[in-house]
Amino acid sequence: MSKRILALALPVLLCVTSLALAAQASSEQHRGELMAVDKDAKTITVKIMSNTEKETHVYKVVDGVTIIRDANMKVITFADLKAGVHLNVVSKKEKGDRIAKEITLKADKKKH
Repeated sequence: MSKRILALALPVLLCVTSLALAAQASSEQHRGELMAVDKDAKTITVKIMSNTEKETHVYKVVDGVTIIRDANMKVITFADLKAGVHLNVVSKKEKGDRIAKEITLKADKKKH
């Protein structure tokens, strides 16, 4: 009996695992500086921090996206975003657009 359960459970487990890996593979994570916020188009422009390339990405910010201020883990709104802050963006590509799934603002380093 336990061999049958294992024989049935193993393919299901493999399927679930492959779906989870596919979902992770479809997401991108970038770190950068917020250069612009377009409140009308609900987009943000981010200068990506990379050792090899200097590029900017435009992300659509749809309703329901979680935006977190890292210093105190406070959830903020799109209207609270201001250019000049450093952030991490987790996104997915959809029909050629980058759609932000989660935005985390990095805490400002205190000046001594």
